[in-house]
Amino acid sequence: MKKFLFSSLIGFCVIFVSCTSTTELVKASETSSYTEPVVVEQGAVVGVYSADNQVEIFAGIPYAKPPLGELRWREPQDGAKWDETLIADKFAPMSMQKQSSRFFNWLWNTFAMHSRGDRSDLAPASEDCLYLNIWKPAGDKKNLPVLVYIHGGSLVGGSSFFSAFDGESMAHHDIIRVNIDYRTGIFGFIAMDELAEESPNLTTGNYGLLDQIKALEWVKENIAAFGGDPENITIAGESAGSSCVSALCASPLAKGLFTKAIGTSSSVVRQIPPHTFYSLNELRQKTKRVMVDLEVTSVQEMRKLPAKKLVKYTRNFNGMTVDGYVLPDYPWDIYKAGKNNEVALLNGFNEHEGFAFTFFEKINAKTYPKLVEKAFPGFSEQILQMYPAKDKKEAKLQYDKLFTANAFSFSHYTWSNAAMDNGVKTYEYYFTKSNKGVGTNHSGEMIYSYGNVPKEPNKDAKNYDETDYVLETQMMSYWINFAKTGNPNGLDVNAEKLPEWPLLNDDRTKVLELGSEVKVIEEPYLELYKILQAYSDTLGRGSNKDWDPR
Repeated sequence: MKKFLFSSLIGFCVIFVSCTSTTELVKASETSSYTEPVVVEQGAVVGVYSADNQVEIFAGIPYAKPPLGELRWREPQDGAKWDETLIADKFAPMSMQKQSSRFFNWLWNTFAMHSRGDRSDLAPASEDCLYLNIWKPAGDKKNLPVLVYIHGGSLVGGSSFFSAFDGESMAHHDIIRVNIDYRTGIFGFIAMDELAEESPNLTTGNYGLLDQIKALEWVKENIAAFGGDPENITIAGESAGSSCVSALCASPLAKGLFTKAIGTSSSVVRQIPPHTFYSLNELRQKTKRVMVDLEVTSVQEMRKLPAKKLVKYTRNFNGMTVDGYVLPDYPWDIYKAGKNNEVALLNGFNEHEGFAFTFFEKINAKTYPKLVEKAFPGFSEQILQMYPAKDKKEAKLQYDKLFTANAFSFSHYTWSNAAMDNGVKTYEYYFTKSNKGVGTNHSGEMIYSYGNVPKEPNKDAKNYDETDYVLETQMMSYWINFAKTGNPNGLDVNAEKLPEWPLLNDDRTKVLELGSEVKVIEEPYLELYKILQAYSDTLGRGSNKDWDPR
C-alpha cells in the first residue's frame, strides 16, 4: 500500500511539472541598506548589506555580454561598460533550464530534501545568465583570500544562489566568496562543425566551461576592488560543478587564474569519466538529432529559435568534451603529462552518493547479480564475492555502495592520485554525518562546508542537532583555512584546535572521515578500486573523436 501511494504521489508530481517560473528577481538581502560604490572595469557598482551589516553583498554583476542572438553558442565576450552606478541588490536569472511548478518544488523539497523550499525554486531562468555574486566582509579590508564557487546541476541546470552554498557565512570570516552562473544544457554544451568553423579558436562543445573561465578572468581583474587578493584564488564546486573544477584544473586556458581547488562529489580526471563527459562526435550526433526534430539545417536557423523551444532538449547535453581548445586532451591525459594547474587540492565524497540515483531501480536479491553483471561485465563474480547480498535490503545497500564507488568515489581516488603524482598537496575526505535532512546523500555535505546548516527560526532546524553545528564549524573552518593557505589544518573560526587532517600524499590509503566524529580512516573502497581499475583497463577509449563513455 505504501509503495502504491508513493508511486501515485510521484506520478501526480510529474503531471504538474511545467516550464513555468516567476519573472521576479530574488533579493540578495531583506535590508535596504546600500554599500559604498565599488569601481570595476565596467563602472561603479553598489551592493547591499546583510541583515547584521557585517557582510556586503553584490548580486547580479555581469561578467560578459549576454549570449543572445548572434552570441548564442559563441565564446563569451567582454561585458559592456555602464555609465550609471549599477545597483547589485538582486540575483540575476539562472541559466536557461527546464523548471518545475511550485507544486512539484514543494513536494520535492518537503519529501526528498526535508526542506521548506529554496529561494531559487521559482527564480527566473534566461539565456541572459552570465552574472556573478560577491559576498565580502564589510569595511575596507585588503588582500583577502577569494573562493569562487561553481554550482552543480548535471550541467543542465542549477543556480549560483542556492541557499546551501550561500556565501554570507564564510564572508564573516575574512573570505571573499564569489558564486558564478554559466550556460548549461543545450545552450552550454552543444557541438557542431559549423560552430567550430565560425569560431576564431575552432572550438565547439564547451561554452559553459568558457563562461567559467571568463568569470575567473573577471575575478582576477576586478576582485582587488572588493578587497580580494587576485593571487590567492581558490575554485570550488559540487557534483557537476566539481566536474568543472577538475576540468579547469586541466585546461590551459585557466592556468594562472587560480591556485587551489576544492571538488566534492564528482571528477572527470579518470581514464573514462563516468558522467558529465562525452566524445565530441557524440555531442555532434546529439545536435544533429535535435536539429532534425526541430526541422532546421543550420546554425543561423538554430539561433533564430526561441530559447523556450530549445530548452526542452537541454537534458540531452549534460557533458563537456575534448574540443582541442578548452580541453586539448582528456583531463586524465593532461594530468599524466604534468600540465594541471592547481598547487593544492581538497576533495572527497559522501557515504551514500548513489542512493538518489538508484532509488527507482528494481533491486532485490534476484536482480542484484544481473545489475552488477550489466554494470561490470566480466568482473561481476569478483564484485559479488566482495559485496554479497542475501535479501532485498542488503541488495539495495550493496548496490548503493557499488554505484557510489563507480560513479563518484573512484573518480576522486584517481584525481587525487594523478594530482599527487604531480606534487600537488592533496587532502581527501569521506562524509558520513547523518541527519533528518539530506544526510549523507549526494550534496549533503554542502550545508556544513559553507556554514549553512539551518538554524532557528528556520523550520528546517528541527532536522539538526548540536552535533551538526559542531561539524559545521569544523568543516567550514577546514574549507576557509584551505582557501587562505592551501592547508585545512589549524584553528577553527572559534580559535579552537581542529582535528588534524593529514596530507593524503603521506599515506595514500588514509582519508579524513567527516561525521559524528572527525577522524582518520582507511579509504573504504580500496579493494574495489583494484577491480574498477582492471575493468577500466579492458574498455579502452578509442580516439578523441569517437570515444563515448556511455
